[in-house]
Amino acid sequence: MIAVLVTSPLLLALPPATAQDGRGRAKLQNLVQLPADFVRFARLPEGGLFPRVARGKDELAVLYFQGGAERGDLLVVRSRDEGASFSTPQRVDPEPGTAARAEDLHGGELDLGPDGSVHVVWTTPSDPPALRYARLPADGEPLAPVDLGAPPGLCLSAAVAVNGAGRIHVFYLAAEGAEDLEAVPPERRVWVRRSQDGLEFSPPEPVDRESTGVSEHSAMTAHVDEVMGTLYVLYRTGYALKPDSPSLSRGMRLLHSEDGEAFKSTWVDNWKSVRDPRSNAGLGQEDLSTLAVWESGGQVFWSVIRRQAKKMNVPMEPRSDGPACVRARPAGAAGSGEVCLAWLERPEAEPDAAPKLAWRVWLRDGRAPIGDGVAPEALRCGWPAIFPRAAGGFTVLY
Repeated sequence: MIAVLVTSPLLLALPPATAQDGRGRAKLQNLVQLPADFVRFARLPEGGLFPRVARGKDELAVLYFQGGAERGDLLVVRSRDEGASFSTPQRVDPEPGTAARAEDLHGGELDLGPDGSVHVVWTTPSDPPALRYARLPADGEPLAPVDLGAPPGLCLSAAVAVNGAGRIHVFYLAAEGAEDLEAVPPERRVWVRRSQDGLEFSPPEPVDRESTGVSEHSAMTAHVDEVMGTLYVLYRTGYALKPDSPSLSRGMRLLHSEDGEAFKSTWVDNWKSVRDPRSNAGLGQEDLSTLAVWESGGQVFWSVIRRQAKKMNVPMEPRSDGPACVRARPAGAAGSGEVCLAWLERPEAEPDAAPKLAWRVWLRDGRAPIGDGVAPEALRCGWPAIFPRAAGGFTVLY
């Protein structure tokens, strides 16, 4: 039997480094000397914040926020040269200041449809908050937003995913009725509304019947796997583990559906905490599967979903030999055999320190770290986004 090692073109093209640790073993992060520009950086236009990126065949679509501490606007730009230049921004919310923000998160999310349309969903800062959806055709102005109502206990985060047939799935976190908000903790769950044309949506339907407890402050994300066609939703739970215990389940849960109708649920991690910090998560396309990134307990992680089992592989995290760091707001992308993760970090012993934007690259197969670094400029606030370049390498957008 002949064993064949399939690995990154980068590893085949570059000589391995010879640095060793104190026991004479090769350091994993020095297996490959990355080119100086393998990870590049790009700024959002017009001082934008909180980017979300959707990558199509020939272009990028970027959603970002402008505004104040509690409300602002969501704008969409496109790029056909991998972030070197952007189109004129298009505001998604028709009335200025009608996109909600809380601390360093906003509730907007986007996806690209098969026809090049950009689909955006967000929550408003009204009282009560409401859910909105809008479609931006490939050529033309944004269409009038669709009002999806104000479900009781609607949370900030929402998600949208469009499958290969153009079917739109809007996900959000809310209670079933006002009485559910009186429970301790309040009982919320994941809901979906579907549409084929972006004009008429199906009635709300709960999709995770195994749990009525979701995190009020977790960013939810959704993605349709381009190879398998599986629809995934990643979110954080928030329910009581024991009736008299203040500790809640803050673990990540993954939903999946083969047809967009029936969903099954699996655990990703099982973090327990009294606190409910605002957190970020992301799903995106990997070579033959879906890449997931999330934060939990002051650290950030990535994993590839096993295609047949619809469960996560063992998660990876950026470890270092230096002082302990608190890491948050991850963004990840997969390229030609590599995975790149970007995040914010500060020393654990310095809670008031300004966070740095850091990154690390791993080989996808073997999951060995092969390079890391920090952004050349300070981050204004929020989180980064990241996408792979066609010729190899990654660009971090912030």
